[in-house]
Amino acid sequence: MRCHIVPPHMLERIAHDADDPAIRARARRTLALSSLLATERRTLPA
Repeated sequence: MRCHIVPPHMLERIAHDADDPAIRARARRTLALSSLLATERRTLPA
């Protein structure tokens, strides 16, 4: 398994433009999870 960091603007492009519906779905899921984690980080007490 390989791990990579993909910038959000690239994920948005993939989610919109990829030919494969499964790839588009993965990009959308990654964006959603990223957003959820960012929200959780902002709401945690310091």
